[in-house]
Amino acid sequence: MADLKRIETEIRRQLPAAWLLPTDLRDRAVARAGKAPKLLGAIVLDGIVDIEPLWRPLINALVPHVEWRTSGKVDRKWFAGHLIEHPLSPPKFRRVEAVADHRSEVVEALRWAREFMSTGTVSASDIAIASTSLDDYDEHMLVLRREASLPIHFAGGIPALSTAAGQNCAALADILLRGLSQDRVRRLLLGLPKAGALKLLPADWSRGIRPAASLNNLVQWETALSRTRERRVDVDLAERVLLPILRRLDKGIGEALELGELLLGADAKEIWKDALRASPAEALAMSLQHLRVADANDAANSVVWCSASQLAASPRPAARLIGLSVRSWPRTGGDDPLVPHDVVPRRELQPRSVTEIDRTSFDIITGHARHLALSRSRRSVRGGLQAASSLWPKEEEVELARLRVPIHCFSETDRLLSRPTDALADPRVSRSRARWRAATSAELNPFDGLVAPNHPVILRALQQPLSSTALRLLLRDPQAFVWHRALDWGPREFARLPLVLNAASFGELVHELIAASVRQLDRLGGIQKTSADERHQVVSNAAAAIETSWPLERAVPPATLWASTIGKAVDLTLHALSVDEDLPHSIDTWTELNFGGAPNPAGAPWPEELDVVLDGTGVRVIGRIDRLDLAKSASVARITDYKTSKPERSPDDLVMDGGRELQRVLYAIAIRTLARPGRVVARLLYLGTPITTRPLESERLDKAIADLSAFVIAATTALKSGFAIAGPDAFDKYSTYRLARPADLQGYLADKSAALAVANAPLEGWRSCP
Repeated sequence: MADLKRIETEIRRQLPAAWLLPTDLRDRAVARAGKAPKLLGAIVLDGIVDIEPLWRPLINALVPHVEWRTSGKVDRKWFAGHLIEHPLSPPKFRRVEAVADHRSEVVEALRWAREFMSTGTVSASDIAIASTSLDDYDEHMLVLRREASLPIHFAGGIPALSTAAGQNCAALADILLRGLSQDRVRRLLLGLPKAGALKLLPADWSRGIRPAASLNNLVQWETALSRTRERRVDVDLAERVLLPILRRLDKGIGEALELGELLLGADAKEIWKDALRASPAEALAMSLQHLRVADANDAANSVVWCSASQLAASPRPAARLIGLSVRSWPRTGGDDPLVPHDVVPRRELQPRSVTEIDRTSFDIITGHARHLALSRSRRSVRGGLQAASSLWPKEEEVELARLRVPIHCFSETDRLLSRPTDALADPRVSRSRARWRAATSAELNPFDGLVAPNHPVILRALQQPLSSTALRLLLRDPQAFVWHRALDWGPREFARLPLVLNAASFGELVHELIAASVRQLDRLGGIQKTSADERHQVVSNAAAAIETSWPLERAVPPATLWASTIGKAVDLTLHALSVDEDLPHSIDTWTELNFGGAPNPAGAPWPEELDVVLDGTGVRVIGRIDRLDLAKSASVARITDYKTSKPERSPDDLVMDGGRELQRVLYAIAIRTLARPGRVVARLLYLGTPITTRPLESERLDKAIADLSAFVIAATTALKSGFAIAGPDAFDKYSTYRLARPADLQGYLADKSAALAVANAPLEGWRSCP
């Protein structure tokens, strides 16, 4: 108690001059109570159920100018003024409904309110929905209020983060607490008002900046904006406006208050100040999450959503009380955590317990209501069964099924969900039901990928040049090929700041590092003429450039992990270069050579863009060869496809692996078409320790080229015949298009396996080839 007294003294000493502690404020008011008649006149306390002991001396000091109009069984003997207690009467109509869960309670409450308003029995201003604890229901009420388009007033305020101003504060806090990134800066600038310095920010400030770029620090922002300067109309205006703001944002929470004043709008500023007053700036995320703001809907002409104590102070004729479970109505009280009962009796600090307050509120609300509804959920938030409140009239309980057909629905969605006959008239629902029946049918149908023969969309997709990835889809998953090439569907990358690069991105990193290193080594005379130290220096310089440039183009891991990733790529690149350090000087080397599509730089063996067509198929292919070693006499060509993954367990016999491994064969076809060497060797180079190579040449290569052409002919024939159905890759655990497949993929496969086997039979022989 001495410690609490010391804390109170210290707080009193540090308060601003215009601020007082509640006890000091009360004592000052009591001392000047004689001036109240002239200042205030007659005072009426209307609807206030009880008054805290702290303020009771002030109320009695204002007697005889105070009249108290109230109701409920509360000890008011201390009051010396004129007391008017309104009698309570039982409600005329009462519903007692048990529903499934908390969301169902909110749904039934909105249906109940809609029923009164649609029939004209009660106006919105006379309807109230209340509970002792609003936290379990607030989110459901907020979401369903928008769906229902009902005028509902949140008496306790709405979550600040559910408003546009609150989201602006959240965006600013996100940057100050977690640092700069492109996503966070775009989110902030999108919501901020175009005023002050931001009024000068041009609309095209982000032109040229790749959306996938991380931009996690100020240097990256400066570089990205300067590189794209020429693509903007006002050239450097975006830099002059945006960079000073980013420099202040980069300082973190130290300037939280000043940045709020500088950037936020009027409503957002108030939320920002309240959040900073509620907790230190380091806890902005928590304070914003718990902050509430006044609801814009007027309580005087709206259905009110409030706590039981608020409704008891201002009862309404039509009241619905929800959450009447054993732990909510009434709630159970406990000791004060700072001053327990054995130190100071709890009734001295709180004359009425929480349990008594809830019971009194229940009596007052039900005593004033002409239309009363009670509801409880049979299961808690966590799904466990829960008992009814002691205030619950069990004998009048009616259980409402979740899937029942209500008399009144609260929204259009609710009507369609609860009335199947109405839903069936909606074409979207009927289409969905047809899809469901088709999915459970053993026969293939249009939903499974059957299309009209020679469909123009498919023919157009086959006329486009195909990469090895698209060609694999064509051979092993025609349905995904149609999605990818004909419909332009593609997976989205959700991880904007990954902890590690995925396998494809890491492979691309290693390929780019090898290409940059080989180009630099060529200027020094080639790989064969350079020492190990020179190669290491060249690779390190190339890695440093990539380490700086990649974050300007795509999402990369955080700084420490990104440096580690670059280190792994450097090791693999040095491994790759060490394999060919003894090549003869009569060999020319190129990296990252394009064929069938994008042009190559000067000095490439085929500078012009020439088509590469698979024999007998009419299918054009495009790609990029990781590395080409070509004899100056053009007699021998060696193609290298670098692999950062581990080699297969038994890869010696693998050629195309049923269509999974196509790069070697496609690259060989491209070299034979474009460079026409006498001999071609296509190899896979696994950059592990030890390095593993898998060459393909001579008769095996000739047979692989012929087999690939036959495989493609069979696949295009099936697709043109209308069989755009799922192939074996569709049921792979890590399929890129898994999200577009049925949720129960194994069940779908069990139902369709026989039909899919018959439709895929012409291709199964090729899909099982080595």
